[in-house]
Amino acid sequence: KVYSPTSVTHNTTTDFNNAQSRNRDVVVTGPQVKQKNVVEHADNNAIDLYHLENNGNDSSLYGNTLTAVGTPTYSNTIYKIDSYSLVGSDANYFKPPITTFPIMPSGTFETWVYSTSITNNTQTVFYSSDGTNVTSIQINTAGQFVIKVGAGLSYTSTTAYLTVNTWTHVALTWDGSYWRLFLNGVEMDNIQRTNTMPASTTGNNYLARHASA
Repeated sequence: KVYSPTSVTHNTTTDFNNAQSRNRDVVVTGPQVKQKNVVEHADNNAIDLYHLENNGNDSSLYGNTLTAVGTPTYSNTIYKIDSYSLVGSDANYFKPPITTFPIMPSGTFETWVYSTSITNNTQTVFYSSDGTNVTSIQINTAGQFVIKVGAGLSYTSTTAYLTVNTWTHVALTWDGSYWRLFLNGVEMDNIQRTNTMPASTTGNNYLARHASA
């Protein structure tokens, strides 16, 4: 989920889950009670909201449907919000459409992450690059969260580690001065950068991929 520069900082699991639940409706009419997805936008400040429930549809106001690279697969046994969750890999992942993310001087990127193994390769939560500058959140083989902002070196967190086989809420916020990493609503690290997000609005952006850049 990506929030626009005009929204307040959203960095807690409650913020995320409330937005998901507001995009649902329980239909109680008819012969039986059924749950139904409805077009009911969760947050007017959300630029993109991806449930990743067996598709790449955008539930925000803007309809920025993801483009599949390869054949993204889903798990119906490990899921957080509804009945499916995206399984990322080197060859099968999603790319946001070009110009999905405008240049944002402040905002929030947040997601839920679940990994069964972190020892084989770097796992990418979000990546954007214009060929020189990069905005990315990755998890290295030690389970550390790695943030890269701009053209400099990546910043590897020494306090934020991913726990395997557990859902972890991850939020990256930026305000024009600092980039802050939150795990499960708690600020773990911050770096001083004035860079905006994303690094590129024309391409080379992707979600949930195992390989690094």
